[in-house]
Amino acid sequence: MASEEDLPRQSEREKSDETLRDSDLASEHQADSDRDAERVEADKAKLQSRSDSDASRDLGRADTGRSGAERQAEGDERLRVERQTSDQAIKRRTTPS
Repeated sequence: MASEEDLPRQSEREKSDETLRDSDLASEHQADSDRDAERVEADKAKLQSRSDSDASRDLGRADTGRSGAERQAEGDERLRVERQTSDQAIKRRTTPS
């Protein structure tokens, strides 16, 4: 049986264990939230990329009267902007808040 001196120590240990469990749960919740936010950003970037590709294809079909060099230059610019957007999304996900 626990002595009178052991009872306060046991109570302190239980409180400490409870605090650690609460802290662990909070950390897990934060990690889950961070992962969810990263997935949302990745999905947004993917959707934007697909939208940009679709728009690019549509422009290519509609603009057959331009020279190949003009179409290539415009395609290069769209690709540059798309990559820049993607790089920014990646940097936001990897930069600690």
